Amino acid sequence: MKITSYSAELSWSDSPIETTGEPVTRFRIILKDDNELAATEYRYTDKNKYYVRNLTPFTKYEVSVDSGIINVFGEPTSIMFTSGEDGKFIKKLLQQLKYLKSSLSLALSL
Repeated sequence: MKITSYSAELSWSDSPIETTGEPVTRFRIILKDDNELAATEYRYTDKNKYYVRNLTPFTKYEVSVDSGIINVFGEPTSIMFTSGEDGKFIKKLLQQLKYLKSSLSLALSL
């Protein structure tokens, strides 16, 4: 898995055959970030690699992949990862914290 601030390259081993004896025809990818109560993104592919884009820097994500035949899928396998830090994102966050600190100091002194 290759992870940056704004994207992740996911890959997994092929599941050779479902329990029905039929070959796997597609995979379902479910993406959820730590700010969401429900899954936010469902994608389908016939490849064992997927690129996730438009991630938020320094955010924890859970991705689940399950294999299937047509529209019937098995049990998903999940993994959690945190997107990378971005210098611009961190700088903006520090500026916001500095502003909040000065606002708090002002409120406390009144």
